[in-house]
Amino acid sequence: MLLVERTLKELRTAKSNLEMRIAQGQVEDYAAYKFLAGEVKGLNNAIDILKETWRNYDSEESSEIR
Repeated sequence: MLLVERTLKELRTAKSNLEMRIAQGQVEDYAAYKFLAGEVKGLNNAIDILKETWRNYDSEESSEIR
């Protein structure tokens, strides 16, 4: 579980940093904004996939023990 938690923390930190850049107006133009917004969306997807994968893995582990 430690690896999952560490990975989620890193993904969330990267997402937060990108969101902060957008919020602070550190974007040169609309194309750069779209790129950063896409990065944020990709990180959101990665976080969701990791959480779902871990949830499924954890459920499989629990069912094998019973």
